[in-house]
Amino acid sequence: MVATEQRTRTRPRRTRPILVRRTAGPRVRVLTEEEAKDLFDQEARYSLGISGEEFLRRYDAGEYRDETDMDVYHKINRLVMMMPLVRSVRF
Repeated sequence: MVATEQRTRTRPRRTRPILVRRTAGPRVRVLTEEEAKDLFDQEARYSLGISGEEFLRRYDAGEYRDETDMDVYHKINRLVMMMPLVRSVRF
């Protein structure tokens, strides 16, 4: 870039500060163990029509490894992401 060239601004400068709204209550709600199990069970029943325990049993048995229906695949992945609610996370 040559020293005599000037950059042109593509957007105008903001004249007022951005306002951030404060929430009235806490943003994070910690679930009890029972609430977490209930939430996982509700999601499994809604998504796949089976209980949360049945989903975990089938998942551990490897029944979902070869799933080709993308709708079911996404529902399974949602439940897999929720598994830390009912199982301890191992690294």
